[in-house]
Amino acid sequence: MSTSSSFSFQIENPRGLALIIRYYQESDSHNCIFLNESLDALTSMWGLEKFQRKYLSEYHSHLQKYHDSIILVIEDKTNKKDAKIVGVVHLAIDNIIYNGEKIKVGHMGGLKIDKSYRQLNLEPVLLKVLEEEARKKDITLLDAWVLSGNNQELNIYKSYGFEVQYSQGFGLSSISTIKGMAEKLDLGAENKVLYFQEITKEEIIANWKEYYRDSNMVPHDWESFLKNYKNVQGYMVSSKDKSIRAGVVRVQKSQNATFNTSRFIFPSHLFSSLTFNGLILGLSSCISYGLHLTLSKITDTGSLLPMGVAGFVGFSLLALFHTAKKMVENKNDLKAMGKADVLVGPFYFGDEAYLDRVIGFLYSKVAEASNKKGTTSLLHINQINSPFLIYMPKSIIYSGKYLNKVIQNQDQLKGKSQSNGRVFHGFT
Repeated sequence: MSTSSSFSFQIENPRGLALIIRYYQESDSHNCIFLNESLDALTSMWGLEKFQRKYLSEYHSHLQKYHDSIILVIEDKTNKKDAKIVGVVHLAIDNIIYNGEKIKVGHMGGLKIDKSYRQLNLEPVLLKVLEEEARKKDITLLDAWVLSGNNQELNIYKSYGFEVQYSQGFGLSSISTIKGMAEKLDLGAENKVLYFQEITKEEIIANWKEYYRDSNMVPHDWESFLKNYKNVQGYMVSSKDKSIRAGVVRVQKSQNATFNTSRFIFPSHLFSSLTFNGLILGLSSCISYGLHLTLSKITDTGSLLPMGVAGFVGFSLLALFHTAKKMVENKNDLKAMGKADVLVGPFYFGDEAYLDRVIGFLYSKVAEASNKKGTTSLLHINQINSPFLIYMPKSIIYSGKYLNKVIQNQDQLKGKSQSNGRVFHGFT
């Protein structure tokens, strides 16, 4: 992690506050954690649940696996005796292959500004300073991932020159209840019976080199990439003649934070209560009946229209409740994830007609094997329409936008800022 005790950038602002941007120091960890935990937003669940980040280690610990990293903070030193961190952003630096050349990419994240300082429009200033520091490290490309619905952060990146390249999904699979699967998959064609097996690191890398050879977003060194993770295990299903084969790699990722669930208004266990469900049904019926009586008295259209409107409202209320119930059940599954591992670098060779069945079989067998190792959940990032994301078993998929910006060395990219082919997804 890069640090600099001499670097300091003064921010001019209409309040006359003594705001500076400087490099993060390890002693800032507590304040950065406090800022992040205090800014965790409510999920869009009609006020039924709130997700709160809880850090397990130092703020900077998740960046230690990278070649290098930058963390910048905004500090308010107006009150010299009580200076505080009011903004933070980080950049994880990787070496990748792009158009056959090695370039540096900076994965941007963790952009947070204290809500009482947001009117000062500090985000563009912080991003500008971060970009200047990235240039000094010869970084060519900056990228970021923004969760769908976070339009404020998305617009900040876009206003600063970032362009949306594609929609990206984040899949979470609760696999602890998945039962044992068949030992083979018969595709009903000659030599098209697939068996499941574990594969070595050498086999993993060989398949990656072949499958991702036309991609511009791949690690510079596959072996170094795998060393970033613990407990690397490759899996593959293949036919006897290898004409059809698919695989993926399960790794253990070091987590420096978890998300805990707080519930208010209605505790989530009520959603499985027959009494509570009956009360909701009764309440919906009462509202519908009351609306029907009111409309019947104030309109001259007879009883058909008021009855139709009341029925529609009642049905909508029940549908809304059902949706909330499903979301709460899904979040409960996530909270109970326990030991979660990560799937990286999926690949598939063979007839596209078999793809969905083969990927489904592969993931089911991976889930079964992972269960035996004590894993209860699997995580995976990929393009939102990727079969490797779609066919994850029992998955909950969060979508977002992948954005990037070329900041220098444009000739290396030959006029392109993003590969049109496959994109290799690790797990940052």
